[in-house]
Amino acid sequence: MEWTTFLSHLSQGNSVSSWFFKSVQTEDELGLILVSMANTKGGHVFVGMDLKNYHLVGCDDDPQFISYMVKRFCFPDFPLHISTLDRNGKTILVIHVPESTVKPCFFKKRCFVMSLTAPFGPIEQTHLQPPAAFTLIENPVVAVEPPVTPSSSPTQEKHEESHVAHSQPTQPSHTTQPDSVSVAVAVVSQTMNDRQKKTIDYLQSHFSISNKTYRTLFQVSHKTAHIELVALVESGFLQTQGSGRSTCYIKK
Repeated sequence: MEWTTFLSHLSQGNSVSSWFFKSVQTEDELGLILVSMANTKGGHVFVGMDLKNYHLVGCDDDPQFISYMVKRFCFPDFPLHISTLDRNGKTILVIHVPESTVKPCFFKKRCFVMSLTAPFGPIEQTHLQPPAAFTLIENPVVAVEPPVTPSSSPTQEKHEESHVAHSQPTQPSHTTQPDSVSVAVAVVSQTMNDRQKKTIDYLQSHFSISNKTYRTLFQVSHKTAHIELVALVESGFLQTQGSGRSTCYIKK
């Protein structure tokens, strides 16, 4: 997108076909706008522009997060064209949302359209329901691989793994596999500290968590946040998305 085209959208402000975010904190606020535009006339979403103060703040979000979010939470999912616009050392994320050809589209089993008159924004269509075949898994099952105990010390990890292995009672031959999986998950849950347990709870209602968010929530250092988040990844509870400054952690 050319800068002049962006300025044209900016002059319109938030409208039926243009929407501006200073930043995106959760998937809900962005997802509602995306599905609303897909169900109406399409449009453009810009992330990294403070519309209230008319200030370019820039955006570090990884575009892959947005595509992943649509595929996970929207049905039927719809195509997005994501690009960036650089200006004065700042990057604006530009999301072009074409009008969907398979309307109505649902976000977390709810349907929204953009209001065609001011004040603009999403309007829920409560009379529309997704097809029965659509099963949104809000809390996916944790991977069943034997988890690694969260710890910043490799030696301690090996010691605790050995302790867990010897402390688990031998299961009778008739015991079902799901029971053993539950035991494994429970063991790892007991070794988490309070911050890590709260992080799992946090991700029940949020799309992702970053190192910065972790530090803000729990008032810890960058190093501590990194160690504890990586431990959750190694335990099979989370997985990483993006790289560098755009790294975030999502439920596996």
